[in-house]
Amino acid sequence: MSAAVKHLEQAWGSEAKDTANDAKLTEYFDGEYLGKNNIDPHQLILKYNLSVVYALRQDFEKAQVSLDQVWNSFKKIPPRVAMVAIYLHLRQGNAKRAQDLALKHLSLLDPPSTLV
Repeated sequence: MSAAVKHLEQAWGSEAKDTANDAKLTEYFDGEYLGKNNIDPHQLILKYNLSVVYALRQDFEKAQVSLDQVWNSFKKIPPRVAMVAIYLHLRQGNAKRAQDLALKHLSLLDPPSTLV
């Protein structure tokens, strides 16, 4: 489990800096993933970024609350949102829940070459 947490932490270092200008992230919050609701996609991006900041500051309870607000707005969970949820569950010692989320939401993705 610690290897998974370490890998996610390393990936987040560069990802956290790049999310503001990331067109793919905006696509997730504005495209096929978003459910039919009246929530502003920009507010969802802010809440997602807030959950990442809380996680980086190791305030996992606040990160989870913020991420839950984002999670419930999607009809299909974007991979980045699922990865934050997996990270939070791993850091909170809930490996089974993290594994279940990974299998459900990331099983169709190609694994990065660094994990193989």
